[in-house]
Amino acid sequence: MTATDRSIETVLDDVTEELAVDLTVLDDVPRTPWNDQVTRDAYEVASIELPDPPSGVACMAGSKTATLGPALYDLKDGTRYFTTANHLFGAKGTKATAHKGTPLLIRHGDETRELGRVVRGYPKTDVVQVAPANGSYPASTIAEAVPGTVIGQYTKLGLADLMARSEPLHKFGTISRHTTGQIKGVDGVTCFAGKVCKRGQLKWGSEQTMTDGDSGSVSYHLDPEHPSEYVLIGGINNARTWWPGMNYVWGTAAHHLRDEYG
Repeated sequence: MTATDRSIETVLDDVTEELAVDLTVLDDVPRTPWNDQVTRDAYEVASIELPDPPSGVACMAGSKTATLGPALYDLKDGTRYFTTANHLFGAKGTKATAHKGTPLLIRHGDETRELGRVVRGYPKTDVVQVAPANGSYPASTIAEAVPGTVIGQYTKLGLADLMARSEPLHKFGTISRHTTGQIKGVDGVTCFAGKVCKRGQLKWGSEQTMTDGDSGSVSYHLDPEHPSEYVLIGGINNARTWWPGMNYVWGTAAHHLRDEYG
């Protein structure tokens, strides 16, 4: 199961006794720590790149922060959208349309700038779709990745192949920056605070691979056909485990987003 509060362990001890439980703690959405130099550095990356900020920089809804993802494409017409974790907008990520029209913000120098407004959220994948505004353009790039240009996403078979060959995935998040980790599952299921169960989950890395504020970042790996030029997306990150014996990051695999939602 997935939870948003580690205190759930006490409750589970009372009701499950000797039953083994696999608990995932959903990434908290921190308030913007303006006195935190790491976070300020992340905003500075965005200020340099505007109006086309790359994946990996900090984005905001109100005073809370997450990590911006690379451009989300509509397969029907090629329209680009901004994206991050749906739970940035509250209600533990269960919103589908209640937050429609809410602005997604980014730090620009000493001010905030509106990147766009929510079109809809996808509770079963913890992904939000944001239409660009104010001349901003969703970029298919990842901050500080070399190479950093996104050319597509891995299929389920492609991820399984990487897993079989012990090839690591990479991530660049607002707070923990660049981390790597091994793939541990390419098509899992997890439940979001007991309300919304999510399929098509990619699990990889460890508890240290991401931290609060990294939600919305993507896992990626070099494009096997053009390794010096492009990367392919593995999935979007939104949670990590802490339960003894479990040690990985959860997030919806890109192949599932494509297959289920286009």
